[in-house]
Amino acid sequence: MCADHFDPKEMFGHHGMSSRHHGMRPGWFGFGPARRGDMQPSILQALLDGPKHGYEIMRTLEEKTRGMWRPSPGSIYPTLQMLEERDLITGQDQTGKRIFTLTDKGLAEAEKAPAPESWEAMHDKLADKLELRKLMFESMFALKQIAWRGNEKDLEQVKKILTDTRNQLTCLVGNETVSETDQPKKKSK
Repeated sequence: MCADHFDPKEMFGHHGMSSRHHGMRPGWFGFGPARRGDMQPSILQALLDGPKHGYEIMRTLEEKTRGMWRPSPGSIYPTLQMLEERDLITGQDQTGKRIFTLTDKGLAEAEKAPAPESWEAMHDKLADKLELRKLMFESMFALKQIAWRGNEKDLEQVKKILTDTRNQLTCLVGNETVSETDQPKKKSK
């Protein structure tokens, strides 16, 4: 019996995918994780609302992008250090956390950063692609379950479904349909 509802958060944690993926991977619809230099304007903009520690900045960026991007601590903290060295922010230890605040120079840079509306526009522009991405992850999860628990009959049915799906997708991109006989043969040792 197929499930009527699939919630990736139930299976993969808070972000809808395994915990080792903190943002979209390169190649997912034309964008991937931001590089440190690209992150600077976003971090400065996240501090416009007031002082924050690193994890609050990560959550702010995740909220602004509606979950499309959550930078990892390994990218946030070196960037914060770089911004501090450039006198764009200051960091002060308070109750065991380092709280970051914009300097006047940082405020001027933050105001040059993209307006919050651009986050909304990016999300709206990519909504269909994000829905497709979610469907792909849900399908991969179902395939994994069948691979682990399925019997031979289930596995044969999945192979047929995947072959048909691959052929239909190949047709959509304008290529010839790939038949099973066109598949590369395994090399014998």
